[in-house]
Amino acid sequence: MENDERKREDSGFKILKEEQEDANIPKQDEINFNNPTEEHIKIEEPKNENTLITEINKIIANPRINVKSKRGFEIIAEHMVEKITDIFGKNSLLSMLYQVGLSTGLTIAQRLKDKYNKVEFNIYEAVKALFNETKGFYSIYVKDVEITDEYIKFIFENHCFLRKIIQRRDKLDFGKAFCRVNKGYFETAFKNLVGNQAKKVEMRFIENNKEKDVCIEEIKFYI
Repeated sequence: MENDERKREDSGFKILKEEQEDANIPKQDEINFNNPTEEHIKIEEPKNENTLITEINKIIANPRINVKSKRGFEIIAEHMVEKITDIFGKNSLLSMLYQVGLSTGLTIAQRLKDKYNKVEFNIYEAVKALFNETKGFYSIYVKDVEITDEYIKFIFENHCFLRKIIQRRDKLDFGKAFCRVNKGYFETAFKNLVGNQAKKVEMRFIENNKEKDVCIEEIKFYI
């Protein structure tokens, strides 16, 4: 058990800088811009345009380092999910997000084929190659493998690039809409890598493990 935890630490959470940056991003919209008050934005009738420009820039001055790109994406992502669901329905939303993952899955599969000069990978090679190639976006630790005459199933812990977004936005949940991106990505990439060695590839969310800060998921190759 101790070795498992150590391996998980070594393989999973080396992006310390990114984690520290994330920790500094407040949840939801709780940003305090120097405690602004009505007095703070009050401007007397300007004498001329230059005075007005100076006054406005004095108030809104903000170093570029303060711009939180990730946080902005979080807000857009949450409202995008809500609005698409309202206008087109839940099924359309899930299909759209799956297609986003599908597109990137096709790209990564072709990259791996070119990289290793292979047309087709066996299932074990595909798992090793894809999980290794995506370390910048996923921290994965394989917990168990089940091999039968009908399928090969990998159960793993996954701390993905969407996790912090989902954690900080009240209207997003683990295993729900945004996770369709990962489902489309992994199912498509693996099916393209293994070709005829699997009739179908299926990814399933099992649970969110808050203590370990990971999702427990499975990939099943039907053979």
